Amino acid sequence: MPFLAAVGVWLATTIALNQNRRTPIPLRLDAHPEDLAPVEAIRQARGPVLLGFGGRDPYLSPGQVEGLFREAFYPATLWVAQRAGHTDLFRISPKAYQVKMDVFIASSLGSPDRGCRG
Repeated sequence: MPFLAAVGVWLATTIALNQNRRTPIPLRLDAHPEDLAPVEAIRQARGPVLLGFGGRDPYLSPGQVEGLFREAFYPATLWVAQRAGHTDLFRISPKAYQVKMDVFIASSLGSPDRGCRG
């Protein structure tokens, strides 16, 4: 469910921002835009949250991302990749992306060397 919540946050934010621009968005999930609410989704997340944001994102302002970040209930990490746009965090820097994911997963679930923290 955390992955779906993250997808919902991303999709809802993209749709909401594009409604003002009147730009069509290709939907990749079987979901209706009115059913998605990024702030509510992040408030309901019951686990660590990693929010990745591209510094050159044409759809989300830093203020919008910071507002979403502040709504996270559990420990949250905000990662801003300055050269990235809306969906290209991995493409811009695959190594930085891998390191961020490894650190987040290890700090959230525990390192494979130490075993699970559950």
